Amino acid sequence: VGYYGRGVWELPINTSQAPAPNFTVNKQIICPNTTVNFTDLSYGTPNAWAWTFTGGSPATSTLANPSITYSVPGVYPVTLSVTNVNGTSVLTQTAYITVISSLVLPVTQSFAGVFPPNNWTLFDDTQDQVIWQKSNTVGGFSTSSESAFYDNYNFAELGKRDAIITQNFNLVAVTNPKLYFDVAYARYDNVNFDSLAVGVSTNCGQSYNIVYTKGSTTCSTASDNTGFFTPTATQWRTDTVYLNAYIGQPEVMIAFQNRGHYGNVLYLDNINLNASVITTELKTSVAEISMFDIYPNPANEKITLA
Repeated sequence: VGYYGRGVWELPINTSQAPAPNFTVNKQIICPNTTVNFTDLSYGTPNAWAWTFTGGSPATSTLANPSITYSVPGVYPVTLSVTNVNGTSVLTQTAYITVISSLVLPVTQSFAGVFPPNNWTLFDDTQDQVIWQKSNTVGGFSTSSESAFYDNYNFAELGKRDAIITQNFNLVAVTNPKLYFDVAYARYDNVNFDSLAVGVSTNCGQSYNIVYTKGSTTCSTASDNTGFFTPTATQWRTDTVYLNAYIGQPEVMIAFQNRGHYGNVLYLDNINLNASVITTELKTSVAEISMFDIYPNPANEKITLA
């Protein structure tokens, strides 16, 4: 409908075109034997669908919104053909689904290079595009210029829980597994402050047990700061979480979750997962500064990341 002066005119919507295929999926990076859910987003009112899922089971589907299981590690394309009364159109997304094998410890991440790191994911709690980012100006204990950070200073993410999530790793046939990482944080003041939580998943990220929570002064590594916090070399701390409760699990993932309350900037760096391997010679442990232990481990609180 259009208006010109006092007149009204109508322009009919073009319905004589073939549909424009499009789709999405709830997860693109997954563990083996994981089922993902595809959603058709095609334009043009399709009335027939023909999917092809290389590496998936089933390998084809005529449903609008199918669920597909991938069992073998690899990178796979997805093709969707949609039809309406005016014709058929096809869309292929190459390298669309990545099925990753679990890593064997030790695992180290210093946030050098691409962000998020390969096979890591970012969880955006409310899809507002405020997420963990990469800093190219400061790293843990100033030994580098790179780290991950969450900007609670400029964004009032009140009650939101955005996370950066590792890929899966294997805790079968290990002893004394532990996670340690560098953290830096300053509150804005005693009213506006944030928290860091760490969760452990054994079901490829469907749910997490919270094993670490630090907020306010227990998280702080520096005095309150009403400006944008950038840590110095002495304003970092190395924290340790013991993962003995997860020995024997083949698909373990770690989520670092910012719990925002309009405080200040939270930094992470030098994520390390280490263990002794059964039946092999013990490896030299990496030097660390452990400020505390976490009890109970794991805790009873749970979160779910959709």
